[in-house]
Amino acid sequence: MFDWSWIDDLDGNAAADALAAVRQEVVAAEAKQFALAAHWADLHAGDGDESDHERLPGTRRVVPIRGGRSGCVDGCPEIDEYAGAELAALLGRSTAAGEQLISDAVAVRHRHPLLWSGIRAGKAPVWLAAKVARRCVATHLDVAQAEWVDSETTPYINTLTPKRFLDLVDAKIIEADPDAAEERARAKALARFVHAGQTDEAGLRTLVARAHAGDITYVIAVLDRIARILAEHGDHRPVDVLRADALRILGNPARALALLTGATLDEADPELETPGELGLEVLYPYGTNLRDSSGRPLPAEFREIADVPLVEDDEVTSLPGLHALTGAASATIGSVSPDVRAALDRALLISLVESLSGFDASALDPVTVLHVHLSDATLVARTGLTRVEELGPVVLTEVRDWLSHPIGPDQIRHQVRVRPVLDSGSVVPVERYEWPRPMSELATCRTPYEAFPFGTLPSRKADDDHAWPYVKDGPPGQTSLENNAKLSRFHHRLKTNGNWVLRHPEPGTYWWRTPHGHWFLVDTEGTHWHGRDRGLDEQWVQQPQAA
Repeated sequence: MFDWSWIDDLDGNAAADALAAVRQEVVAAEAKQFALAAHWADLHAGDGDESDHERLPGTRRVVPIRGGRSGCVDGCPEIDEYAGAELAALLGRSTAAGEQLISDAVAVRHRHPLLWSGIRAGKAPVWLAAKVARRCVATHLDVAQAEWVDSETTPYINTLTPKRFLDLVDAKIIEADPDAAEERARAKALARFVHAGQTDEAGLRTLVARAHAGDITYVIAVLDRIARILAEHGDHRPVDVLRADALRILGNPARALALLTGATLDEADPELETPGELGLEVLYPYGTNLRDSSGRPLPAEFREIADVPLVEDDEVTSLPGLHALTGAASATIGSVSPDVRAALDRALLISLVESLSGFDASALDPVTVLHVHLSDATLVARTGLTRVEELGPVVLTEVRDWLSHPIGPDQIRHQVRVRPVLDSGSVVPVERYEWPRPMSELATCRTPYEAFPFGTLPSRKADDDHAWPYVKDGPPGQTSLENNAKLSRFHHRLKTNGNWVLRHPEPGTYWWRTPHGHWFLVDTEGTHWHGRDRGLDEQWVQQPQAA
């Protein structure tokens, strides 16, 4: 029984200190258990007697430390095969969980010396170290490669959020053995499927698909495009419901093409020569009127367009063959019209096929923006590591495949528009509250994630916030790259109303003070906890609060 009565007597400052202390206690307790698991392996280690491997089936054996489906772990000793079961019982875990704990502990100790030292010093979380070890085992890195990954990543284990740290680990695993990474990418490309689950009590089924990340992104973009068209015609159901309807529409390619063609004609700018010239703003107007199935507003993906004028017949007939398409498109909204029944007419179907024979359907493709970050070395060598926003680290060949994926066995489409590189020297402060788009883009590239301690929101989805408050008719240059802080809407409110202090002494460096006096530094290397600091309190707390 634990005595928790002392918690009720804590004020805010004491509770903040206790939370920081208990975090270290948890880390220490997990580290002690991890070290005991490794010592348990030592107590049950094999003696190297080859006869152990020649015993009759079913008898007790000494076996290698194993990495799940990845087989033996290079550099790790053998162990009594029953050791994990007893350890698991002592810890109240399943046998498999006990064996996994031993495997993780031994793999970290023998293959990741910096991680192991960090655990012993109480500076590295055990669960995160185990994930690193498992990733290196799963990718068949040998001891030398695992140690290199360890040296390149462990210094950042406490300054990056878990996702960002593991992204770094994945990137270094690719760099440790690029050829093997290429083979894994090719193997993953073959592991594709579409599977329909069983029907549930509500008459619904689940469709599960595994494919190239680029292919899935493309399909989702098409579904979103059709869902937006349905919304523009007055269907205000949640967007994921509209996506389900869009999937059904895609089941009839002619119907989907008709719907997309009609919408493209509605949205086309008369000054543009072809629908292929349509930009992102035309295909995906921004707004927040739709909600998902949980009722939460969607982030800037769709906008309701009221009173969209329908295309008149004389306008449609100016484009040969598209009259039948737009007629079918209008029939997809609302009740079934005679036009749909007429589509069963053989002559009409023949006319439709003939009309489409010379039509370039790629003009209706959705516009997708892919943000790729790569080094000079990768760009020159045309192979190696890249970072794709929202997807993480990947090899360059995967990006190349997404950008030029075959439409057919004898045909590859190239419809890639490369945007110019932004020069920070060309972006100057402006005398207004709103942030210019180039300035916002540079701030996004400078700070991939929001500038809040251990922030997880990608900065591309965050708001542009004035680190120092904007004052109307105040000093010049208030809206500048040097005064930009990417923040989620919640953290903006927290800064404004939650008694947090933000100081931004130089670009890319953000100092935060919690309401109860703990300081954090957020910079290009992640988040650094500084605890209580009287010097920072005296320097910055008395200054005006940012808003």
